[in-house]
Amino acid sequence: MLVVEDTITRLMDKYHELRGYEDFVAQALRDPDEIYKDRRGGFYCLKRIHTISDYIVVIYVIKNDKGYIKTGYFTSMRRKLRRYRWLEQVFSK
Repeated sequence: MLVVEDTITRLMDKYHELRGYEDFVAQALRDPDEIYKDRRGGFYCLKRIHTISDYIVVIYVIKNDKGYIKTGYFTSMRRKLRRYRWLEQVFSK
Protein backbone atom coordinates (compact mmCIF):
# COMPACT_ATOMS: atom_id res chain seq x y z
CA MET A 1 0.00 0.00 0.00
CA LEU A 2 1.35 3.37 -0.97
CA VAL A 3 0.64 6.15 1.49
CA VAL A 4 1.29 9.58 0.10
CA GLU A 5 1.75 12.66 2.21
CA ASP A 6 -1.41 14.17 0.72
CA THR A 7 -3.52 11.28 2.04
CA ILE A 8 -2.22 11.73 5.57
CA THR A 9 -2.76 15.50 5.31
CA ARG A 10 -6.42 14.96 4.33
CA LEU A 11 -6.83 12.57 7.26
CA MET A 12 -5.43 15.24 9.62
CA ASP A 13 -7.81 17.85 8.19
CA LYS A 14 -10.81 15.57 8.67
CA TYR A 15 -9.88 14.23 12.13
CA HIS A 16 -8.43 17.08 14.17
CA GLU A 17 -7.55 14.85 17.14
CA LEU A 18 -4.84 13.26 14.97
CA ARG A 19 -3.08 16.54 14.16
CA GLY A 20 0.49 16.42 15.33
CA TYR A 21 0.51 12.62 15.33
CA GLU A 22 1.32 12.03 11.66
CA ASP A 23 4.31 9.89 12.64
CA PHE A 24 2.05 7.57 14.66
CA VAL A 25 -0.27 7.18 11.68
CA ALA A 26 2.66 6.30 9.43
CA GLN A 27 4.03 3.85 12.04
CA ALA A 28 0.64 2.14 12.34
CA LEU A 29 0.63 1.56 8.60
CA ARG A 30 4.29 0.62 8.17
CA ASP A 31 4.83 -1.44 11.31
CA PRO A 32 1.53 -2.34 13.01
CA ASP A 33 1.42 -4.46 16.16
CA GLU A 34 -1.88 -6.02 15.14
CA ILE A 35 -4.10 -6.07 12.04
CA TYR A 36 -7.76 -7.02 11.99
CA LYS A 37 -10.08 -7.45 9.02
CA ASP A 38 -13.82 -6.78 8.97
CA ARG A 39 -16.41 -8.51 6.78
CA ARG A 40 -16.45 -5.68 4.26
CA GLY A 41 -12.70 -5.86 3.62
CA GLY A 42 -11.55 -3.04 5.86
CA PHE A 43 -8.18 -3.46 7.58
CA TYR A 44 -7.63 -2.09 11.10
CA CYS A 45 -3.95 -1.42 11.80
CA LEU A 46 -3.25 -1.02 15.51
CA LYS A 47 -0.02 0.40 16.89
CA ARG A 48 0.70 0.48 20.62
CA ILE A 49 1.62 3.99 21.76
CA HIS A 50 2.26 5.46 25.18
CA THR A 51 1.10 9.04 24.86
CA ILE A 52 -2.54 10.08 24.53
CA SER A 53 -4.01 6.59 24.60
CA ASP A 54 -2.99 2.95 24.48
CA TYR A 55 -3.34 2.47 20.69
CA ILE A 56 -3.68 4.37 17.46
CA VAL A 57 -5.94 2.71 14.90
CA VAL A 58 -5.75 3.42 11.17
CA ILE A 59 -8.39 1.84 8.94
CA TYR A 60 -7.83 1.30 5.26
CA VAL A 61 -9.44 -0.56 2.36
CA ILE A 62 -7.95 -1.96 -0.81
CA LYS A 63 -9.72 -1.17 -4.09
CA ASN A 64 -8.28 -1.77 -7.54
CA ASP A 65 -4.95 -2.86 -5.99
CA LYS A 66 -4.57 0.49 -4.19
CA GLY A 67 -4.90 1.19 -0.49
CA TYR A 68 -7.12 4.03 0.73
CA ILE A 69 -7.08 5.32 4.29
CA LYS A 70 -10.64 5.67 5.58
CA THR A 71 -10.12 6.93 9.12
CA GLY A 72 -7.94 6.91 12.18
CA TYR A 73 -8.44 7.32 15.91
CA PHE A 74 -7.02 6.62 19.34
CA THR A 75 -8.39 3.83 21.50
CA SER A 76 -7.82 2.36 24.94
CA MET A 77 -6.80 -1.20 25.77
CA ARG A 78 -10.22 -1.88 27.30
CA ARG A 79 -12.08 -0.65 24.25
CA LYS A 80 -9.74 -2.59 21.96
CA LEU A 81 -10.44 -5.84 23.81
CA ARG A 82 -14.17 -5.24 23.63
CA ARG A 83 -14.38 -3.98 20.06
CA TYR A 84 -11.90 -6.10 18.09
CA ARG A 85 -12.80 -9.54 19.43
CA TRP A 86 -15.47 -9.77 16.70
CA LEU A 87 -13.03 -9.10 13.86
CA GLU A 88 -10.68 -11.57 12.21
CA GLN A 89 -7.09 -11.07 13.38
CA VAL A 90 -4.77 -11.39 10.39
CA PHE A 91 -1.50 -10.30 12.01
CA SER A 92 0.01 -9.98 15.48
CA LYS A 93 3.56 -9.37 16.68
